[in-house]
Amino acid sequence: MIYLKTYFYTPTEINFINLNLMESYNKVDKFIVCEANIHHTGKPRDYIFEQYEHLINTEFKDKLIYLKLDLIDKAADGDAPEREHLIHSINEPYMRGHFVKMMDFNDDDIIVSVDADEIIYNESYDEIINEVKTN
Repeated sequence: MIYLKTYFYTPTEINFINLNLMESYNKVDKFIVCEANIHHTGKPRDYIFEQYEHLINTEFKDKLIYLKLDLIDKAADGDAPEREHLIHSINEPYMRGHFVKMMDFNDDDIIVSVDADEIIYNESYDEIINEVKTN
């Protein structure tokens, strides 16, 4: 299977999620939206995606998978400037990779990962997928 995975942090990202869904719809099998219950700094945050999910284009929703990432006990407090390295060395890797523990992937699955505001255009998918399969 081919997946496109992104993250949701703020309501302003809904438009980008819709754009990615539209561009990827006929190229991917599933579109994964991950939302963590921490900020990058490690501070707790509420899950809010479900409050805005109604803004997702209904014609693309059948491929949408929403994952709540519970990372409260895994995060480091990187809020202080001298501890900022914890954001990049601990929190971000957990936030970006935890979803694999929540799904059953096969060795030949392809997962394309983007930030919500990074749009991959439809015509790029064939090249990306071919490159991953061959390399």
